[in-house]
Amino acid sequence: MRFISFLSTPYFWVFLAGVTFLIYGFAGRLAYVNITGIIKQYRKVFSKTIDFIFFITFPLFIAIASTLHANVDDKLSNLLAVVLAILTSMVLTFMALTSDSSEHSLKRKDKDLGDRQLIVRNRDTLAVGTYEILISIIVLILILLIPLADGNSIANKLMSFLIYYGFYSFLLNLFIMVRRLFQVLVNK
Repeated sequence: MRFISFLSTPYFWVFLAGVTFLIYGFAGRLAYVNITGIIKQYRKVFSKTIDFIFFITFPLFIAIASTLHANVDDKLSNLLAVVLAILTSMVLTFMALTSDSSEHSLKRKDKDLGDRQLIVRNRDTLAVGTYEILISIIVLILILLIPLADGNSIANKLMSFLIYYGFYSFLLNLFIMVRRLFQVLVNK
């Protein structure tokens, strides 16, 4: 009976999922879920290290303040999930527009400096968009897991911090996407 009650706790299943992921990783099979390439491409977008540091630390400070103010609860997690889903669809649409713009520039036989800059800018935009999608997936997974953490536990605070950080980072990176969207539309 005690074994059955142990199996009915969500913590057991989350632990089992984590162990399965680790075993899969140690078997050298993480090629399908390896995200380091996405992060490296995102890092290359920033020509200066100070810009990259700003895009990492700014959301960090706001996330700490938000976590100290209030943990993510059911109401907030629902709101964040809806907003994130809407914004992610916007990012995907923008990535399609950017990709189409790049194809048009690549097909031109007489590429000038402006075309080459547009191609590089669009490649960078796609790297930021891919990073944005990665952030949204991680935040959505955390939002789904937040009900497992007790109200004021360390796990709840950590997950709340990670959700806030991911969401603020997502929003900050949207500024890059919007600026690039403006550049693509102006260059048409």
